[in-house]
Amino acid sequence: MRRSLVPVLIVITILFFMGCAKTAIKSTISDFEDAINDESASDLKETLSPDSDYIVSDPTAAEFLDYFQSNFYIPVNYSNLDIDVGGGDADVFSDGTYDGTPTEVKFWMRREGWFLSSDWRVYRYYDFGDFSNPLWRKPPN
Repeated sequence: MRRSLVPVLIVITILFFMGCAKTAIKSTISDFEDAINDESASDLKETLSPDSDYIVSDPTAAEFLDYFQSNFYIPVNYSNLDIDVGGGDADVFSDGTYDGTPTEVKFWMRREGWFLSSDWRVYRYYDFGDFSNPLWRKPPN
């Protein structure tokens, strides 16, 4: 009897952590959206993974924010999040709306830290259905 409970407890634990990951990812995407709509480069920087191939600094976060401002993409809204968590990374496909214009968006998320101190951040960001060319990349060396 005891042996049969171990796999059940493992499955329950995995499902619990998957649910926690999805909740944390939704919160990060909401913070990302708020940072853009509030036009706050420093808040935007807080949602980005330091491991990404983005340049995570306030001036560059401001340049990324300028992408939305200069193209009249504010306000942005993300809905219908489809989250696929795999270890320390997650793909999130979303319906995005830029100033009323619908688009397909993808977030590549990365987990920062582990267990109770884990936090999910945006590793790469794609829009307009083009999931081969992320926005705001470091220039090649």
